[in-house]
Amino acid sequence: MSVHYDFTNIVRNDHFVVPVQVKNDGAAVDISGWKFWLTFKKSLDETDADAIAASRQYSVTMPNGSISGEVVLTLLVPADKTVTAYYYDIQYLTATGIRRTPFYGRIILVDERTYSAS
Repeated sequence: MSVHYDFTNIVRNDHFVVPVQVKNDGAAVDISGWKFWLTFKKSLDETDADAIAASRQYSVTMPNGSISGEVVLTLLVPADKTVTAYYYDIQYLTATGIRRTPFYGRIILVDERTYSAS
């Protein structure tokens, strides 16, 4: 099942950080070997290759066999993008080849209030 969620007041040129936890019947799932990615688009018609920004694929390895079911996705919001609403989705591919989109929605960008290069 996919969940629609909108993020508001995301500042251009900041990192957009989204923790994702996968659960089944309330229990954390072992996501070792899964791949996750976050895509940021101007239009729903754009392909992932044409997206404004896409995070790298995050391959998951859980230390010491622990099962937290959590991964943190990070994407730098481009500084040159117009202050408006964009579309995003978060997808994963399980170790057995099942692809899902658990979250999708809009990202509402706002302008930087100040800027520092350091």
